Amino acid sequence: MEPVSVAGFVVTCVRLSTLLYIWIMETKTVDGTVKAFAAEVEALSFVLDAVKSSSQDTRIINALPRQHNNELWSFVQKTLCDCSTIVGELDQLLAGIGSRSGVGHVITNFNLKLKSGKMTLLRQQIQSYTTVLQMSMQMINVHLSVHNNASNANSSAHLSSLSRSIKRAESSLNRHSAEPMRASADGERELADDHLAFGSLKQCTRMAHEVVSSASSVIGETARSVRPGVH
Repeated sequence: MEPVSVAGFVVTCVRLSTLLYIWIMETKTVDGTVKAFAAEVEALSFVLDAVKSSSQDTRIINALPRQHNNELWSFVQKTLCDCSTIVGELDQLLAGIGSRSGVGHVITNFNLKLKSGKMTLLRQQIQSYTTVLQMSMQMINVHLSVHNNASNANSSAHLSSLSRSIKRAESSLNRHSAEPMRASADGERELADDHLAFGSLKQCTRMAHEVVSSASSVIGETARSVRPGVH
């Protein structure tokens, strides 16, 4: 993975979350939706920073089984590329709103944008990509724990955390499947982006299931090997 591209991505997300934070601080009657959206962008910037650190840590990279190493990092890189497109659209949208004078005018326009179908879709995609990257980091933690022969309690804690994320991801996928199709002037493009984001979430969930299954077997074998009289 090219760490420079991740670093630039982190900078962009931090700048966007800072911009939203400034708007919130300068407007006493800011809508709760704006605060929620700011938190979502901030969450993405946090997980991107974690990806950046992990991609530069040879101990982590070497801890992953070769097959999972190639598959997981390739998947993360693709997710970053797809997500960068969405963040770029958000960047342009906020730049257009922020160029107008008056914080009150900015917030009013931003609230209207947040309620639009396009912005709703962007938010869902950002949430999906954040979840995908968070789960990817959790998979790495599981591999790292097993590789370092961590205690069963430690490894089980990482597995439990990943399993909970899988359940949340599957709930999100189920809700998305039940939603009606969106119609807009740029419907085909939005639908493609939508499929891309949730397709990544579906693929990540499948990979996470495989990691849980594999790691559970290793942990189970380790537990049996240390019990007296168990062969």
